[in-house]
Amino acid sequence: MMPTGCPSWGSITPDAIAPKFCLMEIVDDTPASHDPTLRRGFGVFDRPEFSDVVGLSGSPVFNVTQNALCGMVVRGSMQGDACVIRYLDMFDICKLLESVHEGHPATSYQKIQTLTVKVPLSSDGGVKTRS
Repeated sequence: MMPTGCPSWGSITPDAIAPKFCLMEIVDDTPASHDPTLRRGFGVFDRPEFSDVVGLSGSPVFNVTQNALCGMVVRGSMQGDACVIRYLDMFDICKLLESVHEGHPATSYQKIQTLTVKVPLSSDGGVKTRS
């Protein structure tokens, strides 16, 4: 994806907080992991108007395909025009909040994950994606 980027970041002064909002189109490219709670997003921006993603922690992650909130940013980095974010999956956030609301000191739950696997389609190197 190649959006143009965001306007200049907001500002915080002793008298006011002036946030700036933007849409950062980032694709979830989480590899198979031992940590199913933490997901990874990646995006490339054409001539971005920003050089870092400092301050994104706590930002919502919205899945356009599912038209739903899917997580919360916890980390991010920029290298040139490429951005990588790490975000908590909304399912896990909800499970944590349920546990806190019920007064439990800990939580335990099961989570079903779907992994996409690429397998060779033919000897010429073509690939087929299956879930």
